[in-house]
Amino acid sequence: MLSAVPHSQVSYIETPLGRLKFCVDFVGGKIENLMLSQGPLENALPQGMSVSACFAVLLQFSVTENAAGFNFHCDWEDFDGQGYGCTGEALDAWEWEHQNHLVVVGTEDADWLNARIPLAPFTPDEYPITMEENRMVVRLEKLPEGRSYSLHFIVAWNPYPEPHECSCWYAVDVPHKVK
Repeated sequence: MLSAVPHSQVSYIETPLGRLKFCVDFVGGKIENLMLSQGPLENALPQGMSVSACFAVLLQFSVTENAAGFNFHCDWEDFDGQGYGCTGEALDAWEWEHQNHLVVVGTEDADWLNARIPLAPFTPDEYPITMEENRMVVRLEKLPEGRSYSLHFIVAWNPYPEPHECSCWYAVDVPHKVK
């Protein structure tokens, strides 16, 4: 069950590697009904797979006056280990391994995002999801008024090496659905 914090622009998840901070920053426009929710996520994993924990962070908002854009990002607050991309079809994900723990953060890729939120076509130079050393960012520009939006990050972790390889990856590979 996701717990909502109305009008909050920051949320946190404690992991075995440290605290992840989820933030949203808007540029211009007028935003209403902003809600950043988080909670444990139980998803169907392939047989034999399991994760120690899995959480969803859901961002929802409405644009009532054209917005130039926004950034929805996930940042490590107190961990500076090297991360690696582990994307797949319909998934952009980043993983970090440290002290016998693996943490994977994922979101839908640009193709799935664009199919759900039709905006201007993305070019390789304008790809909306970036993965940096210690953060992931979803950037959208030119948000027209009169529309509602929602995006997510999924976080999963396990001991490393995982009891069943790729369990965390499958756990964060979740299609976006607003319930």
